[in-house]
Amino acid sequence: MRIALVANDFSACRVKIWRLAEQLYGAGSVELFMVNPIQMQDGLSGERCHRWSATHIDVLAKQLRQFNVIHFFCDSTAAAADLLTQLKGRSVVLHRHDISSLRGIEDPTEPWVMNHPGTEIVITSPEHAQWLQRIAPAKTLTFIPNAPLKSEMLPRSSRPRRKGVMYYGGLVASPGAQDSGTGYRFYWPQWRELCKANIDVHIFPKRTKQNTVAQFYRQLPGCIVHRPVAADKLVSVISEFEVSFIGYNDCGVDSVRHNYAMSCWPNKAFDPVAARTPLLGYKAGSSEAVWKDHWGIAINELDDLVAGYRKARRMNPDWSFLQKEYCLDQFTDRLSDLYKRVAV
Repeated sequence: MRIALVANDFSACRVKIWRLAEQLYGAGSVELFMVNPIQMQDGLSGERCHRWSATHIDVLAKQLRQFNVIHFFCDSTAAAADLLTQLKGRSVVLHRHDISSLRGIEDPTEPWVMNHPGTEIVITSPEHAQWLQRIAPAKTLTFIPNAPLKSEMLPRSSRPRRKGVMYYGGLVASPGAQDSGTGYRFYWPQWRELCKANIDVHIFPKRTKQNTVAQFYRQLPGCIVHRPVAADKLVSVISEFEVSFIGYNDCGVDSVRHNYAMSCWPNKAFDPVAARTPLLGYKAGSSEAVWKDHWGIAINELDDLVAGYRKARRMNPDWSFLQKEYCLDQFTDRLSDLYKRVAV
């Protein structure tokens, strides 16, 4: 079985699926095709990670047809829509971690996704099933969460942690952020509260090209902006700190986009389990139901963030039990069944 993973950007979710597919079919059977990638990631095999220009979509479509399974991480770009159109007649797996229309952003891939009879849709949040079933009631939806792999689970360690809070992911310098629709990633008010209490905040942005945004957050004394880390190294980095952060800003943000973000179950909620690192959540959405008071502290008011941090850093759950419960490897059979349904 040969598997082609297609995307235009890296994320921890995509790398995890890459690794899980390798477990099923062997390292040489899975290849990643990046269409106009914003940035390439270290640590992935150059022989099986290919960069493609949007001007050669027709050639890429022909190459993808040589694979038994095409697993498409949909991105709301014209190039992605063009590629899907050229795959007419093929059954494909479509990973819908981000559903752009629910964020109020036009997505040229969505008509194909919803109407093509050969699509199998993967969701990463149970809440998204309710929304997608209203849009496309005939579609089969398969839930595979953004949980860490067994190979990422770290053992108990007596190594001292760096004091403070760490955050990995996207961020913006304005709650408006209308260009990206991600004003809910404006964290100045939350991190200011922590820094005022002499609690350092360590930021690992997803993008390398965020100099302006980085300079904005560096104005906060105690806010340290690091270079991005590769998805394969993320758990190790989280484990260096006392507490990991998850949350969404709701001040000055478009309500449609904010409400969508609150429905997501990101890897930020689950990777701390692999790192044995407590979680501090600020208005973190529906994933709270999973981690609240198990490996994280949920906060809804700015004034409570400092106390929440102090509670989180004292948490000592049964990490070994949690690592067995929240492991992506449990979904190996589900991914295998999905691939068998679309394989040619």
